Amino acid sequence: MVPTISAQLDAILNDFERSVPHVQATAVVSTDGLVIASRLPKDVEEDRIGAMGAAILSISSRSGDELDRGEMTRVLVEGTNGYILIRSIGEYAILVALVEKEVRLGMLFYECKKCIEELSKIL
Repeated sequence: MVPTISAQLDAILNDFERSVPHVQATAVVSTDGLVIASRLPKDVEEDRIGAMGAAILSISSRSGDELDRGEMTRVLVEGTNGYILIRSIGEYAILVALVEKEVRLGMLFYECKKCIEELSKIL
């Protein structure tokens, strides 16, 4: 039996979260802000994460264009309690990850790149 796309996405997100101990939550979101798949805590609203992730990436991409920085490869928002990492998955989707402050950023970026490669195969 072939796993559904939803099950495949969930498995990839689960592997990413297991490979980087300080990743708290992940979501695959369309560039329109609609959540495609997520592993979010119950107290986090999917719709809010989707809308914010898409908006942040959109603003970052426009800023990169206008300031001649080229295509945005990732957006990292740092707060006092942790990070929000946003990466494009092809043309129509993004990965949003909520990450604790204690994370090793090099490991996060490396594992995120591998995750994006796997998600790209499905999307």
